[in-house]
Order: sequence, then structure tokens, then C-alpha cells
Amino acid sequence: MSKRNICISAPGKIILAGEHAVVYGYPAIAAAIEKRTYVTLSCGENYANFVKLLIEILPQTPIAQIKDKIQKISQNTITAEFCSELPIGCGIGSSASFAAALSAALFLLQHSTLNTEKVNELAYSFEKTQHGNPSGVDNAVAVFGGFLRFQKISEQQKKFSFLKTKIHFPSMFLLNTGKPIETTKEMVGLVQKRFQHSKQNIERIFNEIAQVVAQVERILLTQHQLDQFALLLQSNEMLLEELGVVGDRAQSMIRNIEKIGGIAKICGAGGVTKGSGVALVMHKDPEKLVEFTKKHNIKLEAIELGSEGVRLEKMRAD
Repeated sequence: MSKRNICISAPGKIILAGEHAVVYGYPAIAAAIEKRTYVTLSCGENYANFVKLLIEILPQTPIAQIKDKIQKISQNTITAEFCSELPIGCGIGSSASFAAALSAALFLLQHSTLNTEKVNELAYSFEKTQHGNPSGVDNAVAVFGGFLRFQKISEQQKKFSFLKTKIHFPSMFLLNTGKPIETTKEMVGLVQKRFQHSKQNIERIFNEIAQVVAQVERILLTQHQLDQFALLLQSNEMLLEELGVVGDRAQSMIRNIEKIGGIAKICGAGGVTKGSGVALVMHKDPEKLVEFTKKHNIKLEAIELGSEGVRLEKMRAD
């Protein structure tokens, strides 16, 4: 078997509407963003002997140990390099982006073409090791890209559809409220405890989030009422705060943005002790928003939604 060098990238994501409720079978809408994770696998002779074993073992391996595990299992026949543009643990799918890119790279080492359904299944296995009970939306967006309506019917059945939209969004930004101390797994567990102690109230919040999701989907598909889009994101933010997943620090930053006429919404699992991760920010006057964040030394980053999913960056056989 000849030597091979392969590089795959996968995007990060933001959830436009539906965080946490999606874990309980409610729909969510997510979008890929053009910030990517790159996985490069360099393979020596007879690497194929080890690929099947890697696919069996790596999904049960914590991310921090994967590089060493690859080299150990393959007896240094396969080496790995990882590079990411995504901040870790801030709610924009860094682990899912990594899982999707690595899954696609391993799949291509075993097959001549990508089967995105199979890649998504493998990436979900990685995510379960990392997060315990993920919905599956993060890895689906990382694999397929674009805009996605996702619903977890059961552990075995996950329903998703691509939302083909040609909407020209106003300028949108990401604001990092600070890396949460809590992991995604811990935040999901926090909501689970509240669900067990106050099922009726939490179900009410989830149902209201589902109504927001339905309205966001309608706007994306029809291109009508774009002026309502920001208000819907703001409504979802308030529901997340009521759910108890947005800490005081992030709430303060969001209120200050609202005071100057903008909106901001947490886009991941959140966090309560310190930071709550990345927020999506909009303002009808982007210059006013940029001026405000500079004045308060807040990092703001422009983004585009609906980026491509897993992508082959380079493949070379010697």
C-alpha cells in the first residue's frame, strides 16, 4: 500500500434557535460558520491494516488522547496533525467540528469516496464520548453544512432537513462572553435536573422555544418578515435565561448591547459560573455596535452563516 497524505476540514456551528430543548426531542435550527477545524493524517506503508482498528477504538477515546492513540495503535504508521480556528468550549461546536473532520479523514482512508451519512454516524460516536447525551445537531451541521433543521426523535432516529435559503442576512457578529467553566455535558445535566424537579415549567419553556424555532424556519424559507428575525433570536435568549443556562456576566453584556439597540443570543450550551460562551450579535447599525464593543474592549468578529460542511482540502498518494 502506497503512502498517503490527507487533509479534511469541517466547520463550526451556531444554533439559531432551539438549544437544550433539542436534547428532549424538540426541533432546532443550526447554521454552519466559516471557521473550521483541519485534520491531517499522514500515512506510511500498509496503513490500511490499522484504519479499521482506529475506527473501532478512537470514538471511545477522549479528544485530548486521540493523537497519541493514533500513533500508538498504528505503530507510528499513521501520524496526525490538528489545527482549529474555533475556540474550545465556547458553544460553536469545536468538538463536533473535530469529530466530523477526523471521521471523514478516516473514512476516506478506508474508502475512495465520502459517505456523509456514515461519516455523521461516526462523528456522533465521538460526540457521545465527549458530551454524554448530545442531541447530534452539532456533528450533523459540521458534516453537512448549510442551514439545518434538526430533531432527535430517538437515539436511533434523528430527523434533519436542509433549509435552502437565499436570505441576505444583515451584518452578524460573534461575541465571546467568556469560556464557561462548565462543560456542555455539565450544562445538559443541569437542565436535566431542573427538568426532573420542575417538569411542567421546563416543558413550557421548551414549547415556547419550539414556537420560536418554527417562526425562524418560516422566515428562512420564505424570506418574509426579516425584521422579525432579530426579535425571535432575542425571545430565544430570554427563554434560555429563564431556563437558567446563561450566567450573570453574559446577561450583563447582552443587556448592554440591547441598550444601544442591538440583540445578542447565546448560541450553545451556555454557562452560569462565569462566561456563557459565544453569542450571536446583530444591530441595524453595525458601525454603532463596533464602536460600542471597541470602547468596552469587547472582541467582536464578523461571520457568515451557511458554510460548506466537511471538505477535502488535500489528498496526495505517493
